[in-house]
Amino acid sequence: RWGATYGAWFLGGDGDYSGTRAARWRTLGQAVFGVGRHFPVFMHPKGKSWVFEEFRDEKWMTALGYQSGHDVNDATNNWIHHGPASRDWAKLPHRPVINIEPAYEGQNSYSKKQPITAHEVRRALYWSLLSTPTAGVSYGAAGVWGWDAGDAPTPGHPNAGTPPAWRDALNFDAGEQVAHLSALFQSIEFQKLRPDSGVLAEQPGDEALSEYAAATSSGDGRLVVVYTPVEKRLKINVAKLPTPLIAAWVNPRTGERSSVLAVLRGAALECPAPGPGDWLLLLRSKPAEPLATGN
Repeated sequence: RWGATYGAWFLGGDGDYSGTRAARWRTLGQAVFGVGRHFPVFMHPKGKSWVFEEFRDEKWMTALGYQSGHDVNDATNNWIHHGPASRDWAKLPHRPVINIEPAYEGQNSYSKKQPITAHEVRRALYWSLLSTPTAGVSYGAAGVWGWDAGDAPTPGHPNAGTPPAWRDALNFDAGEQVAHLSALFQSIEFQKLRPDSGVLAEQPGDEALSEYAAATSSGDGRLVVVYTPVEKRLKINVAKLPTPLIAAWVNPRTGERSSVLAVLRGAALECPAPGPGDWLLLLRSKPAEPLATGN
């Protein structure tokens, strides 16, 4: 029955698997997953922990999982888009890299002690997807992960506040909006995307880490995706533009697409976002017309 539906295995959960502790978990992984075929296997390390080097040569670990955790400060923001996952994904052996525990919607953030908003969740999701080769991401919500009734803190987390009842948390905004995320990436060849800082002529994140714009492109030059967490005028290097160009803004809150009104200034195409909030800029090559055939 464990093979009846698609899934993935987590060896351990939310732990410290670094340094001297890694040897024990390597032994466990080899014993459990070392023989036979199985679905993808991840380690599930604690927040802002990266265990690539400790498990680099373990063939049973078929995907790299990390946890950016439940905070929304500059340190966490920077760890997602400039941390070890964004640097080590190109090292051999290549594996899918997935943030398996980004900020949970409605969970109190560690530093602000305020519920994490839908915008903060979307920001973590899109940053994660575009700061490594796009492979996937996870979503979680306060109330759901602990099957809470809404009248007491989650067991084992007395200082995290009282989450909503799990039935109510099923309708959180970002939880609904993950459907738009999935639809967008399934509509493009996301497997070809790689982080590409050269797409942007100017990086908004240089002024504020929370405004970092994550940019990716395909190696064949036919696809570019940029996520901006705030309304910005994105400046795209002309050399990175797919041709012939099809451009669209995608609203991650609704999934709606709108036209791009752009201005060419020197070597950059300036694309002002169409309104407040976070946006995705989707740039693609127009598909080739099929060749006409005679009778």
